[in-house]
This record gives sequence, structure tokens and C-alpha cells, in this order.
Amino acid sequence: MADFIMHAAGRRAVQIHRDPATPFGKDFIVVFQSNPILSFNGKLRDRVGRGDKSLSSDGSFDATFTVNLLPGSGNRTVTKLGLRRSDNAGIWNTTVDNYWVLGAAASLDAALYNNSANAGVNFAVSEGGSFNLFASDGTGSTYFPPGSTLNLTVTFADGSTATASVTVAGGQSTVGFGSALLRGENRRNR
Repeated sequence: MADFIMHAAGRRAVQIHRDPATPFGKDFIVVFQSNPILSFNGKLRDRVGRGDKSLSSDGSFDATFTVNLLPGSGNRTVTKLGLRRSDNAGIWNTTVDNYWVLGAAASLDAALYNNSANAGVNFAVSEGGSFNLFASDGTGSTYFPPGSTLNLTVTFADGSTATASVTVAGGQSTVGFGSALLRGENRRNR
């Protein structure tokens, strides 16, 4: 007898686990895992600078991304963000360390969610909602050349994380898909 069944439905994975405490067919736990979508939009705005807490423009357009939480993700609170080039040539985040700040906002021109004292974030995103990210590119196209792959990790208030990746294309937007490890989203069907 199988302990679980995995079914891929579009971009959503559903796991059905048998509860050994009940007779077969009576009680199952269903875990929904929704994948975020990360899109590279190009260099559209200058919102952040080159530094750990540089939450103002630096004179160079920033790499701009959109993060979409798909239906099934539930309403979430984002508490930490990290963007890393796959070859580790660039790292941006929302923690105090030696890496450059990753700006986050509800839209391209909305106020940044980042705390001005430590660049941290704590903001709500509705199920199916989106937000924008801004990563400084220094003085040119150093960190986001065509063909570079970027990996995003989103940490939520419940301790769960979601990841997504995107590859920068030459002069056009690209879309990448990710995965999620969501805790506290278990549902019982009886």
C-alpha cells in the first residue's frame, strides 16, 4: 500500500498522505504546494544603490523583477528575500550583511517595503498577488548579462520558503518557475 500519491496538476503539486490512524479511505492529509513565478523585466527603475542598506537611487537603473504567487498559495507574509546569481557573481538580500540590498515594493513606483534601519522586509501578499524586486547593477551591465540565471528565495512568516529561478534573455523579459516548501498549509478531508 502506498503511503502517498503525487499528482502534478499544471504548476501545482498535490500530495495525498494516508493517515495510518484511520482505516483506508477514511482520512487523508492533502498538502498543496504552489510555485511562485519570477520574471525579469529589464532595467526599468533606479530604486536602490550599491550597498547593504542603500535604499535610494545610485544613478544606474536597477534590474527589476516581478514575483507572482499563484492561486493556491494562500495569503502570505514575506519576511526575507534573497536573490543570487547561479554562479555566485552577485548576491542581493534583505538582511544586514556584506551583500547589496534587494528592494521590494508593491509596484514599480510604490514605496519600498524595506525597513530603512536594516533593509528588512515584512509585508503581506494576497493569494495570487505579486510584488516587484529591485537589484542594483552597479555601474553598467555587470551582474545581469544575457544568459545569467538568478535564483530567488522567499521566506514567509510561518518559516516556510519558496524558490524561483529566471534566466536573463538578450533584451527581452523572461519567466522562470520555482517551487515552494509551505508549512502549515495541511488540510484534512473527511
